[in-house]
Amino acid sequence: MRTAFVKEDFAALDAMENDYRGSGGSTQSGASKLQAYYEALNFFLSGLNPPGQCDTAWQPYLDRWRKASPQAPAPIIANAALIEARAWCYRGDGPAGSVGASAWQPYEENIEAAAALLRQEEKAASIDPQYYAEMERLYVAQGRSRAEFRHLLDEASARYPYYYNIYFEAQRYFQPHWYGSNADIELLARYAVEKTRARDGKSAYARIYWHSVLCGCTDELAGMDWPVMQTAMADLAERYPVDWTYLKLIQLACLRGEADEARKYFARLTVNDAGAWSREDWERCRQLVGPNSQAFPEGTE
Repeated sequence: MRTAFVKEDFAALDAMENDYRGSGGSTQSGASKLQAYYEALNFFLSGLNPPGQCDTAWQPYLDRWRKASPQAPAPIIANAALIEARAWCYRGDGPAGSVGASAWQPYEENIEAAAALLRQEEKAASIDPQYYAEMERLYVAQGRSRAEFRHLLDEASARYPYYYNIYFEAQRYFQPHWYGSNADIELLARYAVEKTRARDGKSAYARIYWHSVLCGCTDELAGMDWPVMQTAMADLAERYPVDWTYLKLIQLACLRGEADEARKYFARLTVNDAGAWSREDWERCRQLVGPNSQAFPEGTE
């Protein structure tokens, strides 16, 4: 993908998006290739900006792409995402009370510009489910009502029930420090299960909660229903029996203090590796599970 990006091979970039969108392709662990495509695309484009500056050096690149492929959804969605990122660059990541008065106007102007772009190009862009994920992010930034957000989520899940990023972005809206609570996260997890049950069983429940771990929102785990989680974990392991899955399930179990459940997935690992875990967290989990669990080999961080 980087080669196509650098060479401005827009036909190749369009073909990748079309393939990942059309096939619903996923990695061995079930992660969406389309979501990864947009994450990589936004990384490459944002890298065109001077470090630390709220610039739009990426705009000419996207203008050339849109001229070459006027009906392609990717440059539209990426453009909205980068305008949104520019808004947050002005605002900063701190709580509202820490934001300087001069930052609010460019923040709000850029958020509205991103939303206006998606509304204007909805016909072309909404054939790609990332359109809805980005619109959800903008609804968070705009402080849209729960009724408005639920309408958007229902539309997104009706069209693209197996694009999990729409649930992950919804999770952001319903987090306690935005517009929801741990109870809302639990309701969202069950909602995602109902939308994806036909193919994925209850595994969406586990995906929602491990997304809480990824964002550092581990306080949300307090709201989970552990018997439901056990079923969800088993469904996930059955469908995606790879070490990455097992490591995530071990992490969830250890954070809950559920040694027996963690031990079950430790036994399935084929690597002696903690993945993205810190050594401290991994060793704490290993100690919970007991002496038969795997540990870091010497020299591994």
